[in-house]
Formats: sequence, structure tokens, C-alpha cells
Amino acid sequence: MAYYSLQADFSKGQISPLLGARADVDFWRQSLFECVNFQVLTHGGLRRRSGTRFIAEVANSTALARIFPFKFSEAQSYVLSFNGGKIRFLAQRGVVGAPYEINHPYADDSLDRISYAQFNDVAYLAHKAYAPQKLSRLGDTNWTLADVVFNNGPYLTANTTGTSLTPAGRGSAVPIMTSNTAPSGTVAAKDGAASAFRAFDGSTTPYEVTNPTGWISYTFDGGASRVVDAYWMRSESSATQVIRTPTAWKFEGYDGTNWIVLDSRTGESGWAAGEVRYFEFQNTTAYQAYRIIWTATGDTNNGYSSIGELGLHERAENQTPFNLVASSTTGINDGAGFLASDVGRTIALLGSDGRWRWARIVSRVSATTVTIRLYGHALPDTTLIVQWKLGAFSADSGFPACVTLFNERIMWARTDDEPVTVFGSKQGNFEEYGSGDPPVDTDGIKITLLSSNMNEIVWLSGEEDLVTGSAGQIRTVGPADITKSFSATNVTQRKGPTSGADHLQPLSIGGVTLYAGAGATKIRELVMGEQNRYVAPELSLLGEQFFKSGIVDWAFAERPDPTIYCVMGNGELIGVTYDREQRVVGFARHAIAKGFVESVAVVPSPMQGYEDVHLVVRRTINGQTKRYIEVLERPFDGDIDTVHDAFHVDCGLSYDGVAITTVTGLDHLEGEEVSVLADGGVVDGLVVSGGSITLPYAASKISVGLRYKSRGVTLPIAGPQQDGTLFGRKRTAQGVGIDVLNSGAVMMGAHGSENWTPPLYEQIYKTGDTLFGNAVQLQSGVVPCQVDGSWIEGDGKIVFETDQPLPLLIRSLILQVEGEP
Repeated sequence: MAYYSLQADFSKGQISPLLGARADVDFWRQSLFECVNFQVLTHGGLRRRSGTRFIAEVANSTALARIFPFKFSEAQSYVLSFNGGKIRFLAQRGVVGAPYEINHPYADDSLDRISYAQFNDVAYLAHKAYAPQKLSRLGDTNWTLADVVFNNGPYLTANTTGTSLTPAGRGSAVPIMTSNTAPSGTVAAKDGAASAFRAFDGSTTPYEVTNPTGWISYTFDGGASRVVDAYWMRSESSATQVIRTPTAWKFEGYDGTNWIVLDSRTGESGWAAGEVRYFEFQNTTAYQAYRIIWTATGDTNNGYSSIGELGLHERAENQTPFNLVASSTTGINDGAGFLASDVGRTIALLGSDGRWRWARIVSRVSATTVTIRLYGHALPDTTLIVQWKLGAFSADSGFPACVTLFNERIMWARTDDEPVTVFGSKQGNFEEYGSGDPPVDTDGIKITLLSSNMNEIVWLSGEEDLVTGSAGQIRTVGPADITKSFSATNVTQRKGPTSGADHLQPLSIGGVTLYAGAGATKIRELVMGEQNRYVAPELSLLGEQFFKSGIVDWAFAERPDPTIYCVMGNGELIGVTYDREQRVVGFARHAIAKGFVESVAVVPSPMQGYEDVHLVVRRTINGQTKRYIEVLERPFDGDIDTVHDAFHVDCGLSYDGVAITTVTGLDHLEGEEVSVLADGGVVDGLVVSGGSITLPYAASKISVGLRYKSRGVTLPIAGPQQDGTLFGRKRTAQGVGIDVLNSGAVMMGAHGSENWTPPLYEQIYKTGDTLFGNAVQLQSGVVPCQVDGSWIEGDGKIVFETDQPLPLLIRSLILQVEGEP
């Protein structure tokens, strides 16, 4: 019985063999038994993938390589090649410089665990074995990679041991004075009082003036100068006289000629007895003297003034480092005390006034002594400090393993000591991590995830919420009050799916997070489900066979066809066409000719409207291991291209100029047999020798590279029959019609078996002397094809394939199947 079948939709691509004869499911007629080197189109058709264009060899072909995208704009985008301790930069499908490169600290076998977040001209890199790095673009050939600077945190939990820290200095520009001229410098006041030094003596005795206005100054000895960037003022401790505290003033610096206003305050009323208020301003200039001039106090009746104490902070970068001495090593680096690796680490200190300051360790003197520079505000005294916190990131406590950008903050997660903790910078200030008392919305954030299923955090992703992945669970961090924006004062955590995650950095596509499940053998789609809770259905279910070796790298290219490119552990490249709006998920294997794919990155293409998919491909060329960076050429488009423009060779190059017969510059393919498209005509059987080939005729537009095969096999026809399905019955294909668009070659035939190999016949591309040196004519429309079938061995499948360097786009197949009655 003859049965005619139209397959006009291939949008599921190659489906899992586990589905067997599941012709009862809706997607059966949208699927293929095999799909290799075809792009599954959202429209339903199949287009032969374009070839890969050779760009450059990596710095060291014997070492692993990984590439990252750096997208500043559509016109300014780069691919960063990490390899052999170097970073090389590629742009506009070429190498930047000759080549330009900088050093990086990562070992080759650690490159796959780098977490990467880029925006504007900066990228942040995290790896649990290395200090976080900041990559900055200053120009095409001017890049820097340096340790990230962390100011005021983030911190470990506060010390709970008996270990105290004693500072040898206060970070103050003014010493504790015992008179107006001792121990150094000179204190002066408007009233000339000998007690003016009381404002700097560290005691509770105030400096008092029988006048509602006044000034007090400090001048450094011998014309010396210091940089002051903050000060604090304490009211006197008497509850009845606290109203004498100034409420309006100017803080000034003297440059030897003029007094310069550095800060001014008004409305500083309502002082409590012994209250301290803190004031900061921007200043990098050293002044010989500083003074405060007040013009009003809270005592409007009697007209008195008083200041309990002033503290002038010397800018940390200008301080002479001073010792910080620990009473023991307990609680410091697991009892080891201070380490040489602590240099540069931050430490928070709670002063006797109840305010936290922070310092940076400048040098290590011993296990119990370091030198520090103090930031923020001067300490009121040098008494021992029992409340302190060490910076969260160090060689001992561990470095963060992941990083992302979220809510105008840089977010880090997972250290050795705090494996389920997330740390966030201040909003809009990526190097500041401090939190005020009380905290404000823009302060830094630290939150430890609480869940019995939560393992160490392996990635972060920022969408509507901050999503954290672990091997045991997905968990989100977001606003506690969903009617308000996420901030340091509005933050909570929520439980997510218990399907665990691999360390692979998630993809953010159209507001949806896609992540690799534990072992990277599944792709999951994190979406909001019922009851406002996240769920993670498996996206890769129909193509599960492709992912068994585990995804090692991936990237998403939106233009022209939305595709997830997955680099597998076995070196294969799997393309997943993903268009959520059109409900398209289709799978295809991209077999890169003679290549093992190791990494992928996507950046905007020099050709407007396209994105470039860059690959690191390991090859054996002329007996040597080579690692090349190659880019998938944009798809052939018959509306704007002619057959001369087709690029369907791998690791290839092209030439466009005056007609030539000798093509040079092919050293990267030395000793390889190549396929050539020369002025639209196919030339085979040429071998690269001395970096060149010789054509049998002169051509002006040439593409040269390795041959690859695109192959598809349909699923068996299932029926219908009057008395049931065709499954279990003998059946064979008797005829085929293939609907193509702007296509140059395709071979077709019946699918065989172990005992029967039917021939495949060329259906479009014709050979002959009349075509020698002439362009192949592309065809569109339904092409009738004859195939050889067999009642005994046939299963109703059809094979279509080509290895010619020509385009092929299949819109539909019309199959005539003869089935057993």
C-alpha cells in the first residue's frame, strides 16, 4: 500500500533513541533520526551549517586554551584567549597587535573553572584557587589584569576568641596633645586659650569658649603638611552643657597662603552628651594646618561654645603604616597567625567609641604583628580591640569561586571558609563593601544561604533575583518586600528547585536562566512556576544522547538563528536551536572536520545583524598538535549572496581579488587535503604543500579548507494503515521530493542496514566538462528524486547529505512509502 508523507518541520532536530517508535507523540513528525552539520531553523527547515574560518593559532598549542567574550559595543568587541599563561586579544576576526598579549596567573588546567563577569570596559574573574582579578580595557593594545581591590570588606564573622589586637597608632594627623605645643605641632584658638589643646587630648575634659563663635586650629611643625580626609567631633559629656556644641561650621586647610574650605556643615543640632558625629570629604592635598570655624551652637541664651574632642584622620594612602599586635594567634588564619599572604587583606576594628573602622594590612612582621594603614576615621585611642573581623578573601580562608553583576553590584560567592555565602559590593561602587550602622540601602551585602540541601555555591546568575547554583539545590536571593527594590536593607533568600547544578556558568537568554545540571549532562531551564516558585524542567530531554560526555563550555548566539552552542567533553559541538517564544528546541551535532572543540565564545560580528561564534579547535596538522581559534562563518543567504560567496569548508580561508591559480597562506593546513570553491566551481583532491595549493584554473573568489559532511536521516514512516501502524511491517521508500532553497548539492537515498547499503544519488549538483571552471547553478523548489528501496531491509528512512563546499537549505521532504498490507 502506498503512503505519502510530507515532513515540512524539522524543528526538533535529532531526537533521542530512547524514544524508539514513539510515533504517538506530537513532535515525532518534527524530528530526525540523525542530524549532523545542519542548523535547525525556527521556521522548521534545515540549513547546512557554514564552515569555520581560521583566525589564528593560540599562544601555545601544547597547552589548553579557553576563550571569553568581551563586549563593549556592537562595534567594539573582543575575544580573549587564555592560554599558556598569556591573554591574547582578537577583534574583527583578527588578532590585535602583532600579537598584543599580557600575562595571567591561571594554570592551564584551571581555566575551565574561571567565573567571568564583564560590563563596559571591565571584566571580573573569580576562581577558588586564585585571588579575584580585574581586567581593564584602556585601549585596543592597552589592557591590565590586576588583583581586585576590596575596600572595607567583605569580612569573615567577628572574632569570638579571646585574642585582642592593639594598634600602635590611631590613623590620626594630630597626636594626643598634652599642651598647646606638646608633643608636636601647635594648637591655637580664637581666644588664645592655653586650654585649646583639650580638643585633642583624648580625655573627656572639653575645650570651652565664652563665645557662641570661635575657631581652633592645629599646625604641623617645621612647615610639614599632612592630608586629612575625615574628622569626627565629640560633644562634652555634661548633659547640661552639651547644648554648647557647635551646630554650624567650616573645616579648612591652610596651604601656606590661604585657608581653603574643605567641608562645611549646618543644622548639626540635637547633640546628646558625649555623642560622636563623623564627617568625611574628598581631599588628596596636604595642608600645613587645619582648623574648624564655628558660627553657631545650640546655646542661644548664654552664648557659650564647647568641643569635647576632635579627631582628624590622615588619608590612609599618606599614612606611615603602624603596628597592629595580636595577643595570640588564636582565631587568626586557623591559629597560624598572620601570614605573608595577608598583605593587602582588609581588617575591621571596633574602636572604643563603638564605631567600626577598617584597615589594610601593609606588611607582616610576625605571626602576631602586622603593619596597617587605617581608613575612614581616626581611632579615639590605642587601647586594645577585642572586636575585629578579617577580610573574607585570602589564601587561608579561600577566594570566591564565582562572580556576576546584579542590581548594580558585583556579587561574589563561595570561599573555603564560607562555601554557601554570597558577598555583594555597594550599589554602584564595585570596590566598596562596607555597611553602615545602621545600614542603608546601598551598603554592601553578605548573606549565608540556609538549606539542608545546599552544597557549596558553584555559580551565580543575575536576573529578576540573584540565582545561586549548587550540586544540591538552586536558591535565590532577592527582596524581602517584593514591592520594593532589592537592597542591603531589603534582602532575603528563597528556596528553588532541588535539581542540582554543575559549575558551568549559566546562560541568560531573554530573561530566563539556563543551567547545566549536576555532571553537566542535562540542560535545565529555570522559570517561574505555580505559586510564584521557581521550577527547572529539563530542556535537553529530547536530545539527551548528545550530552552524556558533559558540557565543558557553552555560549548563546541570538543572530541570525537563536542557538546554544555546547562544547562537549568528547570534543563535539552540539547546537541547540532555542527560541522560547516560538517553542522551538532542536538538536544537531556539528562535527568540525578533523577537530576537537575545546571552548566557545560569541561576540557581535563585523557584519551587521550577525554574531560570530568563535571556537578553540584542537587539530593534528602535519603530525603536530595545533590549537586554532576559528569562527563559524555567517550562514549563506541566497537573498544577498551568490554561490561565489558560499563558505562551506572548515578551518578555511578565502581570497577575493585578481584571478590567481596559486593560493598561499595555508600553512595552518600543511599536508592536508582540502576542498575548494573557486569562482563558484568545486575543486577537490588538492593537498597543501609549502603553505599553498595550485588550482587547475585561475579564479578571483576562492574559499579553501577541510571538507565536512552534512547528513540527515528521517525517522521511519509510522503510518497510518487501515488496520494500524506501519511499525512491524515491511516498508520501503519508493520516491522522494525534496523542497530546497538556493541550494547547490544534495545526495539522497534510502537508509540502509548492516546487510544492505543502498546507493545515494546526487540530486542537484551535476558534474561534467561543461562545468569546469564555471559556477554551480543554485536551485530552489521541489526536486523529484528516485531512490533504491528494499522490501527486506528498508525501514522507510531517507538519507540526505552532502560534503560539497556548497549551500543546502531543505524546507520539506515529500516521501512516498510502500508498506506491507
